[in-house]
Amino acid sequence: MKPLVSICIPNYNYERFIGETIESVLKQTYNNYEVIICDNCSTDRSLEIINSYSDSRIKVYRNSENINLYENINKAISYSCGELIAILHSDDLYAPDFLEKIVQAYTHNPEQRVFVTGVYNYHDETKLALPHHPFKTGGIKPKLEVLIRLQQKNNIGNGVNVILHQECIAKAGMYSSNFRYASDYDLWLRLAEYFDFYYIPEILAYYRIHSSNLSHKVNK
Repeated sequence: MKPLVSICIPNYNYERFIGETIESVLKQTYNNYEVIICDNCSTDRSLEIINSYSDSRIKVYRNSENINLYENINKAISYSCGELIAILHSDDLYAPDFLEKIVQAYTHNPEQRVFVTGVYNYHDETKLALPHHPFKTGGIKPKLEVLIRLQQKNNIGNGVNVILHQECIAKAGMYSSNFRYASDYDLWLRLAEYFDFYYIPEILAYYRIHSSNLSHKVNK
């Protein structure tokens, strides 16, 4: 059976977290998915940990050279065959019903193309999980509302709480390699030019904050 969802996991030297990230996918209550892992020439034990999983839904690719993070994400997307695409960074996590809730929303709203959930900002050192809701209420968020909010700040986040239809890539394009840090923000803005966003007002994903991730380095 062709997978409905492609979960794309870019990885580089995250042996500390990659196992937990994969486990959060394998614990999903919805099972019709594939996992595309693109390792960006890791020098730690990442590949050893990744290859320890024998699930046939997991497909592993290793780059011949280290490339930009967003180029690596785009490469993972290019390998995907699912109707819906998720980007799960190798230090972030899904709640067990993340895919189930989004597939339910898609089944009841098949015309929608961008699905967003609430997310925990999870501080790894203190184990503090702070809930974040990108929108105040659930349901369809018109393009104009999304653009107004995004012009103020990136209220969506890094995308752990987002699933896109393949049509989004065809119309808005992939992640831009012109930005070192904010390519996700740029993509949300481009998506909002074409699509309404559908918001599921439940906390279904965990964005892990720690001393090594990109947002921590930028803020510092």
